Amino acid sequence: MTTYIGEIAGILASIMYTANAVVVTRAGHQVGAVITNRVRVLFAFMYLLVINLVLFGQPLPLGASAGRWTWLALSGVIGLALGDAFLFQAYLWIGPRLTMLLFSLATVFGILEALIFFGETLTLVQIFGIALTLAGIAWVIFERRSGPESAHPHAVKGVLYGILAALGQATGYVFSKQGVLGDFSPFQGNAIRLLAAALALWLM
Repeated sequence: MTTYIGEIAGILASIMYTANAVVVTRAGHQVGAVITNRVRVLFAFMYLLVINLVLFGQPLPLGASAGRWTWLALSGVIGLALGDAFLFQAYLWIGPRLTMLLFSLATVFGILEALIFFGETLTLVQIFGIALTLAGIAWVIFERRSGPESAHPHAVKGVLYGILAALGQATGYVFSKQGVLGDFSPFQGNAIRLLAAALALWLM
């Protein structure tokens, strides 16, 4: 079981993202995507402060190195602030079904960014997976649709926002991976990411 802990965590994250898509879409229709994102980040940050206080005795990892803070802060601003801003607006314009499909591009973008910036190599299986993902997404986007996604006046922009959301999330993932290298808790790392995202969203 411990051998596949990363894969299990990834599957659970996907399940939570799917459930989150429905909740965020409903909230966004009521109060707007911008307010939904700002309030969500603020509440999540407060929850993590309590969790870190209980687990580690301090709400924020003040003893972490400057390099770790930099990577995680950049990850929070790009992934949680900007990336989710595009994501939440895409939910409203093209719906959670098509948005989550486009969001799967985050895996492709993440692999390519890791290849470009950190020299990670691609296996034949990964290359095939990228090609299959791109082909499937292109098929769905360009097929004739009669549902509410295609009827929305901002449908084309919604597709673009979905792609930008995936790019923002992928960049956030790659940066956060650098920030938590070594023996560093993901709870502490996410607290730094959410702090940076909250500051960016509320200052903007």
